[in-house]
Amino acid sequence: MVGKLVRAGLIAVTASVLCSCASSADPTATATLRYQITTVDGVTVQGEGQQKQGGSGALISGVVELDSAGCWKLKATTGESFDLVWPAGTRWSSPDRVAVRLSTGMVVRSGVSLKGPGGVTERQPRSSISVAPDVACLGSETTTYIALGKPAEITTS
Repeated sequence: MVGKLVRAGLIAVTASVLCSCASSADPTATATLRYQITTVDGVTVQGEGQQKQGGSGALISGVVELDSAGCWKLKATTGESFDLVWPAGTRWSSPDRVAVRLSTGMVVRSGVSLKGPGGVTERQPRSSISVAPDVACLGSETTTYIALGKPAEITTS
């Protein structure tokens, strides 16, 4: 009888240790998988494994700008300005946070012309889009944004 209690206790302790290890996983990795749009160190990006979000595939072009709030915008050739969602894997290129580095290694700075595949999502309620709660660079109620796709096909000039 004592042996059964000891074994049951060991199983409970082992299960408790395993559960505590699993719960200490990196919350960023979980958020990246759970949301279509998330933020990584302040850069608004598509979640890992997500395809570009937005309308049908199109060629996106315009001038990228980093605003005073640290949010990236794309000023289209039409003059309209859109919030910009970078492809998964995009990170700040340096600690001064004035440029981003795409997963391909390309560095994109504010003020350059950018061209690449993507999609536009217009006037969508934020609640209807899978956006992580900490994403501050998209509208709070209704959002219009451009999501860039396929980093290998993005060019700058």
